[in-house]
Amino acid sequence: MRSFSPRNLSLRYVLLLAVLLGLLIPSWIAFAFEKAEVQARLSRELTSDRDRYADLLAVSLREPLWQLPPLFAEPLIDKIMEDPKVTRIVVKRMPEGQVFLERGAIKPTSVEPAARDIQMQGNTLGTVSVQVNEDGVTDATAAAQQRFLWRTAYIGAAAIALIFITLHLRLTRPVDKLVMQSEALADGRLHETMEWHRNDELGRVGHSLENTRRALAKLVGELQTVNVDLRSENEQRKKAETEIARHAEVLESRVAERTQELSATNATLSVTLSNLRQTQHDLVESKKLASLGRMVAGVAHELNTPIGNALTIGSTIGERVRELQAQADAGQLKKSTLTDFLTSTVEAGVVLERSLARAAELVTSFKQVAESNSKEELSTFELVHLTAGMASRFTTTSEDIAIDFQNRVPPGIFITGYPELLRQVLGHLLNNTRVHAFDNRTEGQVIVQAYIAGNHVEITVSDNGTGIAEDIQSRIFDPMFTTRMGRGGVGLGLSVVHNIVTRNMGGKVHVRNARPRGACFVLTLPLVAPLIPADSDS
Repeated sequence: MRSFSPRNLSLRYVLLLAVLLGLLIPSWIAFAFEKAEVQARLSRELTSDRDRYADLLAVSLREPLWQLPPLFAEPLIDKIMEDPKVTRIVVKRMPEGQVFLERGAIKPTSVEPAARDIQMQGNTLGTVSVQVNEDGVTDATAAAQQRFLWRTAYIGAAAIALIFITLHLRLTRPVDKLVMQSEALADGRLHETMEWHRNDELGRVGHSLENTRRALAKLVGELQTVNVDLRSENEQRKKAETEIARHAEVLESRVAERTQELSATNATLSVTLSNLRQTQHDLVESKKLASLGRMVAGVAHELNTPIGNALTIGSTIGERVRELQAQADAGQLKKSTLTDFLTSTVEAGVVLERSLARAAELVTSFKQVAESNSKEELSTFELVHLTAGMASRFTTTSEDIAIDFQNRVPPGIFITGYPELLRQVLGHLLNNTRVHAFDNRTEGQVIVQAYIAGNHVEITVSDNGTGIAEDIQSRIFDPMFTTRMGRGGVGLGLSVVHNIVTRNMGGKVHVRNARPRGACFVLTLPLVAPLIPADSDS
């Protein structure tokens, strides 16, 4: 059997116990003050009545004590003795001290009797003593205590009932609902919507769980889609490798045959050249397939980290929810445990959102490599205004490096094209310069120039950084090619630049070494860009 201790009580009973203690302790203090106040008030009233009777008798007994017998004083004294508070009255003659009249018996009491001198014309005829008891004070105090206890009991019972109902409606029932939804989330029932129509702390936790469910459902759907695509691409890659191997064998035999034919006769020269062109085409296709394999491997490598983090966080949340449910079922759920669970869930949600955002960013960048559609309409703009805006934005994002950005684009160059796409292209080039050209450096220089050549405009973005090795200049525009693999590099920026410039803007882009050092990217764009249909696809 479980021991009866606070740690085994459910949250509602712990709160009720705390409220009960909060009511009993102040009530006990108020009871003590009430008792003392009632006793003090009744004691003051008793003393006041004693003194008032003593003063009344001191005045009323002058004549009887002077010249009349005790018979004339007895009615007044008997009338006063009818008051239950008065226990004894003694009247004495002075100076001999003879008892003139006495009523009542001596009773033990803590209240001192009130004694008054009976005077007439300046002479003391005698004394009167009035004795009272405190039984009435004790009875009245007990009655007041009983009334206070009953009133406190009624108030406490009503408060406990209201608090119990409020806790059930506002805490325990929503917590049970939250636990059930968490179990559904842990069991993988991501299609069940978690509806919460409240904005308190539990409502925000419920909304957070709903957001987590949506994110997980979206991630699972995207993972399934990516898995299908990767499986299809893997099959295509295997087919392509098989085809490449077959073509290689065919090419070897063809090269041998064509070599023999060329050595035998010049008449078959044209046929041989045609076959060589076909061979060159096959080699180019082979190179594209090899690039596709590297791109797929790079995407899988980059997506593995955020997706792995998301799966780990999802399983951790499920485990924590099951532990919380176990504690709740066992009646061991504490406020600190619930607070730790909520804090860790919020932190896990932040990491999960960051991982999912990273995965979504990679998927978006990867889609930009393959897609060439653009919903932007043609518009005419002046190039110098666009590059000036890029200069201010680039300077803002490069606070960690002191870069001298020089905008040498002359005014008067108007382009009819797609300004947002051109901003995206220049943004990728400037970001590539900031990341690669000035790696491990604190300062540098970037120059943007432009001039008109016929019906085209050439825009150059050059820097004085580390430059680009000549053996990799032909590969920097390939998807997933980067020199910073594992250090934050994805290899999609320059591929997106090449895709936008060649497919959307009808231009060209290439790179060359700058003088005396650094790299220079050259964009050759038509002054009037081609119109891209709204439903164009990759």
